[in-house]
Amino acid sequence: MNVTRIHSMEFDTKKALKKRMKDYREKAREQFPEAELLMTIRTSPRSILAISSYPDQEAADRADAMRAKRVSTLRKATSWHMEGEVEFFDLKDETSAEKLNSSD
Repeated sequence: MNVTRIHSMEFDTKKALKKRMKDYREKAREQFPEAELLMTIRTSPRSILAISSYPDQEAADRADAMRAKRVSTLRKATSWHMEGEVEFFDLKDETSAEKLNSSD
């Protein structure tokens, strides 16, 4: 069974969110090597939803230490998370990932 986590973060400023996203883009794959999916969605100028999916509960649990470490560094931000199992996922093709991954 896969485990997918949804993590919401609300920052006090746009600048804080931008800085956090720059860091995440640079380090996420290294920090969460077992993740099968890493995705962030800007839901407002100061908030994001992050989605990560792991092959099983054990891999998700191993990622918890890094997630907790990253969350502990949040200043002037609030966050919450939940988890579940992906019921459906469809990606049109590889170029879709490239298009979605182009930022700002």
